[in-house]
Amino acid sequence: MIVKCNECKLDVSSSAKTCPNCGALPSYFVEKPKHRIITQTERKKKEFRNDMKNIFSCLGCSVVFVIIGIILKFVFDFFGWNI
Repeated sequence: MIVKCNECKLDVSSSAKTCPNCGALPSYFVEKPKHRIITQTERKKKEFRNDMKNIFSCLGCSVVFVIIGIILKFVFDFFGWNI
């Protein structure tokens, strides 16, 4: 298992006798946290980014549909087709 040396803050094997970087003893090794704690501000920023992605996706789809409609109108007018 990989742990973090409390002295130099680098990753070390839990079976190491000493830290290969600074020579600290295993009592200075700290297990790395499994999950990162997300603050409320980070969560709100992530939600805002997702909201903006959704808005731009909707706008992009709308623009594509308008362009397709304009192209179809010109094609129908060019060939004289009536709907």
